[in-house]
Amino acid sequence: MCSYRVKYSKAWRAKQHAIALCWGDWLESYARVPRVLTGMSLYNPGITWFIHTGNMMLPHKGVYKHVLQRVFWCFPQCAESFQHCRPVILVDATFLTGKYKGTLMMAVSVDPERQLVPLAFALTEGENNDSWSWYMKLVRQYVLGPSRQVCMISDRHHGLLNCVKEHMDGFPPLVHRWCMRHFAANMWRRQKKKELIGKLKLLCSVRTEKAFEEKLADLEKEMNDTAKEWLKGEMVDKDKWALAYDEGGKRYGIMTTNNAESLNNIFRGIRSRPVAGIVEYSFEKLNEYFVDRWGKGRSLLDKGGQWGLIAEEHLKDAEDRSVNQLAAPYGPERMIYGVRGAGGTNIGGESHGGRHYKVDLRSGECTCMAPQLLHLPCLHLITACRARGLCFKSPTYLSPYYARSNTINIWESSFEPYLDPSQWPEYKGLEYVPDASLLKPKKGRRRKKRLKGDMDESQGRASADYGTGDFDEDRSQNRCSKCHRFCSQCKCKKKKKSKRKRTSTTSVRKRTRHIKRREVQ
Repeated sequence: MCSYRVKYSKAWRAKQHAIALCWGDWLESYARVPRVLTGMSLYNPGITWFIHTGNMMLPHKGVYKHVLQRVFWCFPQCAESFQHCRPVILVDATFLTGKYKGTLMMAVSVDPERQLVPLAFALTEGENNDSWSWYMKLVRQYVLGPSRQVCMISDRHHGLLNCVKEHMDGFPPLVHRWCMRHFAANMWRRQKKKELIGKLKLLCSVRTEKAFEEKLADLEKEMNDTAKEWLKGEMVDKDKWALAYDEGGKRYGIMTTNNAESLNNIFRGIRSRPVAGIVEYSFEKLNEYFVDRWGKGRSLLDKGGQWGLIAEEHLKDAEDRSVNQLAAPYGPERMIYGVRGAGGTNIGGESHGGRHYKVDLRSGECTCMAPQLLHLPCLHLITACRARGLCFKSPTYLSPYYARSNTINIWESSFEPYLDPSQWPEYKGLEYVPDASLLKPKKGRRRKKRLKGDMDESQGRASADYGTGDFDEDRSQNRCSKCHRFCSQCKCKKKKKSKRKRTSTTSVRKRTRHIKRREVQ
C-alpha cells in the first residue's frame, strides 16, 4: 500500500479545480447561472426565473458588467403541484458557505403523506426587508396564484412581517401564522427554563379557548415578571401563534416550519458550491423527489389506501376512540347531536361521567374544535355520523386535500434532462458578475454551521449534556459530537477523568521521589 499522505493545501487546490470544471470558478459561476436556466427552459418549458441587479455594475477585465444581486427560479412542475396541496406554505432561508456570502430562500408545502413539496428558490444578498418583499411577490405571482387565499407559516423576521402587509392587485392577502418553535425560543430569552418552554408549546397547540385559558393560568404560575410582560404583549396577536384562535383553520394544524428546515438540511452540503451548482442541484433533487414519490404514492393507492398518511393516522385513532362514545339527537331536522364520552375513575377512586360535546352535522362542526381547525372529522363527529347513518369521509367532513389521489396529482409531473452545455441554445443576454461586497473578507475556511441561537438552547442543543436532540427526547438516543456513538455508549468524558487521575497521581509520585532524594542527600 502507498503510504503517501496528501497535504491539506494540495487537496484544497484539487477540490477547487474540480469545482471549476463542474460549475466554473466563483466568478464564472455567476455568469453561468442565466445560461443554466436558459438550457433548462429549452427542455422544460415554463420555468420562471428572474435576475435582479439592483442597478449595479462593476468592472471586470476592463468591461463594466451587471451585478447578479438576486436570482429567483421556480419550475412549472412545482407550481402545478401546489394547486393540489393544502393552501399552506412554509418559508425559510439559510446562508451560503462558499467564497461569497449570500442567502438561499425557499418556500415549501406539505403533501398528504406529510412529505415536503419544494415550490420556489432564490439566491439573495441576505435577509432584509427588500429581499423578502422581492421574493414573496414573485412567489405569490407565479406559484400561489390568485385563486386561493394562502396561509404562510414562518419565523418572525421583520422582512417577512412587512411583506405580508403588502397589497398586490388581483391577489388575495396572505394569512400569516408564526412557527411555534421560533415563538417558544423568544420565551427562552426571558426565562431559561425548559419545563416552561414545554408548557408554552402545549399552550400553542390546544384547540379550545377554554383549554387555552386553563393552560395559560397554569403557565403564568411559573413565569417571572419579564416573561409575563412579554407574553402579555403577544396576546394581541394570539391568532398567529395559538391554534385555538386560528380562525377558519388556516394553518390546517401545521404548527412549525420543520418541513422547510428539513429542506435547508438537505441543501446543507450544497451551500458551499458556486451558485450555478446550487441551481443545478435543485433541479436534480426535485426530479428525484417527483420520480420516487409518485412511484410510492401509486403503489399505496393500488393497494387500496384512499387517504394519505396524515388522514389515515388521524382516522384510525379517532375511530378506535369513538367506540366508547354515545350520541343523542337534538332535533333530527337540525342534525344536532350531543355526544358523551366514556366515564372513568380518578386517582382517588371517584367515578365520573364523560365529557359532553355538541356536533352539528350540517356544518361539520364540533365543540372540541378539531374539525374546524384540522379539516378532519373528530371522534365525536364520527360517532354522530354513525348514529345518523352518514359517511364521515364525505367532503363535508374530510377535506379532499388529504386524499391519496392528491399525492399522485402532486408528483405526477415529470422533468426532462437538460443535457450538456454544448446542446444548449446560444446565450445572448447580459453578462453578470458577483457583488464584490459579498466576498469573504478574511482568510481561512468559511464557517459551515450557524451559531447556536435561542431556539437551539431551548431545545437542549447548545449543551453537550443534551447532544443534538430535543430536550424532551431520550438522551440515550443522542450521539456524541466527537466519537459519534450514542451518549449511553460514549466514553469520552470517562477517558478525560481517568486521564486527569493518572496525571495527578504521576505528579504526586514525582514530588515524593524528589523529597526522598533531598532527604538522602
